[in-house]
Amino acid sequence: MSDSDDKRLWSGLQFPFGHSDAIDKIGTTAAPLLAGFAFTLIGLTIGNRNALGEPDLALLLLVVSGVSLVSSVQFNFNARRYYFSPGAYFDLQKLAEEDGISPATVKEMGRAYLALHGIWADRSRSAYNFGVAVLFFGVASTLIPATGIAHMAPLRAAAVALTTAAGLVEVFLMARERLRT
Repeated sequence: MSDSDDKRLWSGLQFPFGHSDAIDKIGTTAAPLLAGFAFTLIGLTIGNRNALGEPDLALLLLVVSGVSLVSSVQFNFNARRYYFSPGAYFDLQKLAEEDGISPATVKEMGRAYLALHGIWADRSRSAYNFGVAVLFFGVASTLIPATGIAHMAPLRAAAVALTTAAGLVEVFLMARERLRT
């Protein structure tokens, strides 16, 4: 089959097919919401410094989380600049044909754009996952009272343990994903 007959999507398309939509949701909904939460919690941590066992650690973790989540939004914006739907690709093929541009040129441009989309999408996903993991650790550190871990009520200790475990699961999932690629 020649390039002019090829109406299939090229190998540069992100798989699974919902990858681009998932990245878009991260950058337009989840990351901004969680970043806002992290920055709000920073303000509460500063205002209640004497009630916390590790206020400086909490502040550091929450700032790192907030910055990482905002970075995810920025990386997502760049990823979206290089993404186009299959329908838009087919429309571009028609326009290119009318303008005398070869299908091979359009295909190569599509591959280049999708490669750039993949780079920025991966950065967005990585920043989001890192931000979520650090946010879990930051929340756990805000739950430690000024009296220290040894004097926590059992339910509060369970909340710290559960939040820390969630952060560790996120770190495990990030590491597993990196080892696959």
